[in-house]
Amino acid sequence: MLNFIEINDENSRLWNSFIFSHTDASYSHLYEWKKILEESYSLKTKYFGALNNNDLTAVLPVTVIKLPFNKSIGCSLPFLGCAGLLKNEKFFTINDFFLNVTKILDVKSLEVRRIDRKVKESKAGIYTLKLLLPGNSSVLWENLDPKVRNQIRKAQKSGLTAEWGIDQLDQFYRVYARNMHDLGTPVHSKKFFIKIILYLKENVDILCIRKDSKVIASMFLIKFRDCLSDPWASSDKEYLSYCPNMLMYWEALKYGCENRFIEFDFGRSHIDAGTYKFKTQWGAQPIPLIYDLYSFDNRERESAITSYRGKKAALFSHIWKHIPFKITLWLGPKLRKYIP
Repeated sequence: MLNFIEINDENSRLWNSFIFSHTDASYSHLYEWKKILEESYSLKTKYFGALNNNDLTAVLPVTVIKLPFNKSIGCSLPFLGCAGLLKNEKFFTINDFFLNVTKILDVKSLEVRRIDRKVKESKAGIYTLKLLLPGNSSVLWENLDPKVRNQIRKAQKSGLTAEWGIDQLDQFYRVYARNMHDLGTPVHSKKFFIKIILYLKENVDILCIRKDSKVIASMFLIKFRDCLSDPWASSDKEYLSYCPNMLMYWEALKYGCENRFIEFDFGRSHIDAGTYKFKTQWGAQPIPLIYDLYSFDNRERESAITSYRGKKAALFSHIWKHIPFKITLWLGPKLRKYIP
């Protein structure tokens, strides 16, 4: 018999111990995200576990998002590519777990985001792109397409330089916020990134590309076990002719090789997006992200990712691009908490 429990601060070590031992776990599963989401966006986040003879055998983190004028939905987890159910039990009944969770949370639907290396395609068309890193950056360089190497050289000859350090958060956020506005997407609050740095500590770094003293591209990186991940990266479109993105990703991949990371995770992209093509040119391989949606009010629903690509979302994006940038800096974080 399995015993369902809620994980809190007192037994959080039990959770993270399970995460670090599970082969399918990612940085998104760490217990620290509970604090990050609650303290940056006041989102109620519950972490559930299943015990078998006092051993944790399955975990599921869920954030409750109360939509205005609507019933709450659950997401595992918002803003992240995949943080769904992890389990050890071979005959574990997933539906029993979800039934217990939804009764406690009182949500109308639950979206569970997971990675699946066993399937070839994602129904939603969403993939995370990963590159296996060689132990030597020279080998990595030789494996790159000649066109990619030429663009990196162009950036270097243009005088662009790379700098590491979490003290560059303000510079990262400036470039990131402007880029989100240009894409027509509400920006995360700076507090969100401050909390990530606070709770993930030495497992976070920021890479900035500079033209003279100005930061023209920046990347926010997270380290977990032998994987180096890039969940957020942006560049100043006025400087794209200098190829800052190419130098930025080369420096990140080189860092991964030199610091003995085995894998680099470029983050999620839709198969038709320009970012998907950009990532594959480095040799990254697509791995399907599966977004399971469980509805509990007998209504047919679509995942949040799918809804982002509808006509209403396109209209919103078009309008958002034309709102003054300073206003979006204030309004964006207030809306972003409702866009998982």
